[in-house]
Amino acid sequence: MRADPRHEIALIALESAEQASIGRSIAARARELTATDEALTTRSIEAISRSRHRLANRSPWANREQDLAQLKLADGHIVSARRHVQQQQSLIERLRSHGIPTSIAEDLLTAMQETLRMMEDHRALIRQRLDPAGDRSEGKLVRFGRLGGR
Repeated sequence: MRADPRHEIALIALESAEQASIGRSIAARARELTATDEALTTRSIEAISRSRHRLANRSPWANREQDLAQLKLADGHIVSARRHVQQQQSLIERLRSHGIPTSIAEDLLTAMQETLRMMEDHRALIRQRLDPAGDRSEGKLVRFGRLGGR
């Protein structure tokens, strides 16, 4: 027995309205996250620049304990940033699986990945400070303050 076509149309319309509502909610949240990430990226760049300047201008006999504390803090930030990048990648996959546009989420992911690279460079500076004669293969240290790829 066939269902009433008007009933089917009403169900399709309801489902479409729900999908549109979900899409609007996701887009609004993505805009919020993008604004937050832009602010955090700016603050990160400024903090890394200040730290780089301080690290570059300290005497070689500066407080090693402080360097170790900064290294521990940087490591924690990197772990957290990697987790956020993975969560954003998962969100993008879920959005795609539901046919929802991902451009804003992908832009945010790009900014998050660049911030992570800057954090890793900052950690490399601290490691270099702790072991000036050691291996410097951790990464190039000239990218600070520059967004948009390596």
